[in-house]
Amino acid sequence: MEVYAKTLKKYGIPVQMSGGSLLSDVEELKEFIILLKFLRDPENQVLLVAVLKGIFFGISDKALAEYRLCGGVFRPYAEIPADLPEEIASLFRTAYEKLLMYLNWTRNNPPVTAFEKIAQDIGLIPLVLAGTEGQTGCGYIIKILEILRRNAVSGFSDFNSMVDRLDAIVNANLDEELDITGEERNAVRIMNLHKAKGLEAPVVFLANPYKKPNIAPDYHIQRAENKSVGYFVIKKKTGEFQPKRILAQPLNWAEYEAAETRYLNAEETRLLYVAATRAKNLLFISCCEKNNNKNPWEPLLDFTDTSKDVYEIPEIPVPKPDYPKSSVYIKRKELEEYTKHVKELINTAERPTYMELAVTDVISEDPLPAVKGGLGPEWGSAMHEIIERLVRDEAYYGNCMDLILKRYGFTEPEHGKQAEKLIKEFKESELYSRILNAELKLTEIPFAIRLESGDAVYEKLGINDSLPVILHGKIDLVVKEKDGWAVIDYKTNHYETEEQLNLLIRHYSKQIEIYCSVLEKILNEKAVSGELYFTGHGLVKVVP
Repeated sequence: MEVYAKTLKKYGIPVQMSGGSLLSDVEELKEFIILLKFLRDPENQVLLVAVLKGIFFGISDKALAEYRLCGGVFRPYAEIPADLPEEIASLFRTAYEKLLMYLNWTRNNPPVTAFEKIAQDIGLIPLVLAGTEGQTGCGYIIKILEILRRNAVSGFSDFNSMVDRLDAIVNANLDEELDITGEERNAVRIMNLHKAKGLEAPVVFLANPYKKPNIAPDYHIQRAENKSVGYFVIKKKTGEFQPKRILAQPLNWAEYEAAETRYLNAEETRLLYVAATRAKNLLFISCCEKNNNKNPWEPLLDFTDTSKDVYEIPEIPVPKPDYPKSSVYIKRKELEEYTKHVKELINTAERPTYMELAVTDVISEDPLPAVKGGLGPEWGSAMHEIIERLVRDEAYYGNCMDLILKRYGFTEPEHGKQAEKLIKEFKESELYSRILNAELKLTEIPFAIRLESGDAVYEKLGINDSLPVILHGKIDLVVKEKDGWAVIDYKTNHYETEEQLNLLIRHYSKQIEIYCSVLEKILNEKAVSGELYFTGHGLVKVVP
């Protein structure tokens, strides 16, 4: 089917395929999946090298070798060797900055949002559109994105699951391609016989006058109304071009084989009937010049007159682009009017119909109390991730603390000791005991919710506007206890005095209140408390 689709497109004929796809030909999509797999497993150096060599960054083997010989490590947070030539160093610097930005997106956005942002930043759709399967490839990507959006509700909850789902979609191929040009009604539809059942067209071509050689069945299914029974021949492969050797077969196999052969022949006859009855006005039957022994349409040829009905296919040159033979001139006034019209269209299209906000955007309007000291926001992100790993599953917590600290650049022994001290305090805290005894615990919960003006949650955002808001964020921890749901957010800010701590509590109170309201709106259940956990201090109840 793909061969026919490509040939028709070469002649400028719109095509739509059913029952098959060209996904395997969209190289840009396959490269994008490799990138997503690396973002799922950023410690995988093989995937990182594949990404760096790929079409998105295009770093040559020579540059990769020189980077490695200069002592470079294939990790996005690694330092660039000082003695690496600047032209090569800039390639790695740019690539690593991009990859770290993408990693941050995967951690702080819902999975599908991360997919869209990365695809947009990397230029996936323009790159596919410029390729050999431009419109078809773009149609596939848009359709895949819609499938992921639809499945996001129940099919997966994190980035890793989304990558697995995407990989499964590509390996399985899409059943239908998506038309993005509006030419679908006037397109030639290419489909297999099973897809053609129930459809009709004025003109139908029965193409591909070849089929696989007849091979005796090695199974038989007794198809009954209530249940089916199967009989199978066990074979062993003896060589690439050698027939398989039979190891075992059911008693009376010759009878079962004959019955299955009759069934398969009858199925071919039924499909042949489907093929012959799809055309309203004209039916073209493909045939071979020499013999039609392997032609699936051969029985239909018996009803044709080869002296009258044969249609010789003419040689048609591939069309060349139709450029104007002479220059086209327009008046200045016409150009100005047209330019004005286009600007009006652009201004209308640019006018927002909704707002997109993160919860962190809302609280960032209030200045964060400045306290000198601490190890900076990277330390906070590292501790945040370590606590999240511990809470998710202590059995698999293992030595991930050291790996996470190294990933954020904390390699000194005192960093490990400080992290161990904070984790020890966390495990001895009242919160950890509640987590272990909770009916249900949920960690790192991404959400995106549409809020209309007048909604109670909308009012808490403090927006002086009436546009709908898409509010997104990620809740660190939610536990279901006997009394109901508790929302907990970890904070790793450095503070030295009780007054500084109280300032931090007031600053983050709005965030935890919004999280509680959002959780109630999504689950339609009451959040009985909203709490902040400060490392080095403990729990602070904010709501109610």
